[in-house]
Amino acid sequence: MAHDEAEKSDIQINDPIWLDCTLRDGGYHNNWEFPDAIVNRYLHAMHAAGADRVEVGFRTLLRRGYSGPTAFTSDSFLSSLAIPSKLRLGVMVNASELSGGPEELRDKLHLLFPETSKSWVHFVRVAAHISELPDAVAAAKWLSHEDYEVGLNIMQISEANDDFLRQVGKEIPVDSVDVLYVADSLGTLNPSQTSHILSTIRRSWGGAMGIHAHDNGGLALANSLAGLESGASWVDSTVLGMGRGAGNTRSELLLGHLSQHQGNTADVEDMEILISDYFEPLRRRTQWGPSFHYVTAAAKGIHPTFIQQLTSNASYSSAERTTAIAILGASDARKFSEQKLQEA
Repeated sequence: MAHDEAEKSDIQINDPIWLDCTLRDGGYHNNWEFPDAIVNRYLHAMHAAGADRVEVGFRTLLRRGYSGPTAFTSDSFLSSLAIPSKLRLGVMVNASELSGGPEELRDKLHLLFPETSKSWVHFVRVAAHISELPDAVAAAKWLSHEDYEVGLNIMQISEANDDFLRQVGKEIPVDSVDVLYVADSLGTLNPSQTSHILSTIRRSWGGAMGIHAHDNGGLALANSLAGLESGASWVDSTVLGMGRGAGNTRSELLLGHLSQHQGNTADVEDMEILISDYFEPLRRRTQWGPSFHYVTAAAKGIHPTFIQQLTSNASYSSAERTTAIAILGASDARKFSEQKLQEA
């Protein structure tokens, strides 16, 4: 359901589309087990603060042990929520689940998004590594034909070379993809690199662009603002930065910057109360956020889940964590592997 190009080009830094994905990305720290009452309070807090989109969770066909409701974001779960009437909800699906021939892909998408989903799901983001782009594009075409708003999320964009960045827009149909996201999954980028990536992609891509930053290096907010200054018109964040590994751009900080550009003050009272009641106590327990080890891992291109696993285990000393990170940094640790973690 791609928008007209004129509509996309009208979005400026002082009026970006703000997407909060706390319930999806933050679920890596609590197994997507957000109490229903908290989810409803969160939705109303986001609406009051002026969020344009909320990504409620994943859609997946995989069942590996127990995970909470936002790991699957079923229609029955969505129908149970008190959703503000003007808040647009969406989900993310991983392109890695959609491999196979055209018929197999269509069958999987039909299972993931039955006709009833259109009552609750307004947009879908397809997350893909560089090698998975063909499947992601095929999925985007199907979703667009079904009248979903579609985002294509290129993960680990820091690993892409300039040739890829210059050409990628030619491989993605602008009439099927509403926004092309770049995701700094490893948290390795700085603002200059973020600007370079977006401006280079712009050479071949005429549609809207988005920035999804991770805070492994402590630069998520700076990278998000650099992305907006370099042509991104969509920007992601999470409450208190709750997200995989060190987390993401913090919603409350991003909103402070956006409000200054927009010349108005967002209503953040509900968000602040929810942070005090739920998210801050949760952060103290699970301890997401940038740290020495995350910054070191970001510099070495190590997947943040390695650090999340190392830091969440109190039996490891700081020296043991440092040694494990050095071992991982000397190998290819861009994708998480439990075996590789144990070896390190």
